[in-house]
Amino acid sequence: MKSPRLEFSFLFFAFITKQLSAATIPVLDFSGEKLLTGTEYYILSTFQDPAKICSGLNIFNGTSKTCPLNIIQEQLEFQKGVALTFSHADDQEGVVYKSLDLNIKFSTAESICSQPTVWRVGDFEISTGQWFITGNGVERNPGAQTLESWFKLEKNSVNTYKIRHCPSVCSSCVSLCSDVGIYSGGGVKRLALIHTPLAITFIKGKK
Repeated sequence: MKSPRLEFSFLFFAFITKQLSAATIPVLDFSGEKLLTGTEYYILSTFQDPAKICSGLNIFNGTSKTCPLNIIQEQLEFQKGVALTFSHADDQEGVVYKSLDLNIKFSTAESICSQPTVWRVGDFEISTGQWFITGNGVERNPGAQTLESWFKLEKNSVNTYKIRHCPSVCSSCVSLCSDVGIYSGGGVKRLALIHTPLAITFIKGKK
């Protein structure tokens, strides 16, 4: 008969091992190479078969023509959109791992707003009942004040990934936890916190 202490120790060890292994699984790009921080990539939507890629992501001056800017999916298929970079909370350069907190930032984008192109979860929009993904986020500086600016990359299927907002940079904070998907309205496909995630893959930009 196992002692309660031994059983608890085993379960705790299994939990810790699972957490560590999840945090050391690299995210792979379209070519099967490890995703790297500080390197430009295009995020493109895809089907279950990653060979069938669709449109990329861009930044848009909002359906109301106000700031901050919305993150949108391109309307036409095979438009790559704008390149992005990823950065870790600890400011360390290197491999992007699954389930770790990240900032996502457009490298360059035309903007009518003099604001950062770092992603964040914007204010709740009453008219649509949505939390849209916008610009004007804060890069790094993890904590309660930057909670809306953190995202994670997770496996969506065997061949695709998804973006999730469920920050763990502040253990005492209450945060939203939801996948990032597409909300279509007004002729624009805006990224929002939504139950059906956008299946994505990553194409490395020019060196």
